[in-house]
Amino acid sequence: MRTRQVPVPPDPSCIECNGSGARFLGDLRIPCYCTDPLPNDEPEPAFRPVSAAVQREIDDALGLQAISIRLQKDLIGRFKELSLERGIGYQPLMRYALERFASKPRINPNGANNDNE
Repeated sequence: MRTRQVPVPPDPSCIECNGSGARFLGDLRIPCYCTDPLPNDEPEPAFRPVSAAVQREIDDALGLQAISIRLQKDLIGRFKELSLERGIGYQPLMRYALERFASKPRINPNGANNDNE
């Protein structure tokens, strides 16, 4: 279990907050990790969980909504591989792919463009 330490001053060399101690997502101020270090005997996690309230604020700021969808395991595996190559999570990569697909002009089976409908 992680024990909370007394926050420390922001790290001026921190690339997450540029030494300010906070990151911003729109108008939402998020404390930077450099101001709340883990005890030395615990490994650094890949991410730090946030409260449900903070997650709702982040989702609202980004216009995100959670959904449930069934996908083939192989497809998920391919997205995970691609995400490792690109250095991002596989779910943001899926959002990106869906957004690109949905933003392309729609074509009728007869080849006509549907953008004017």
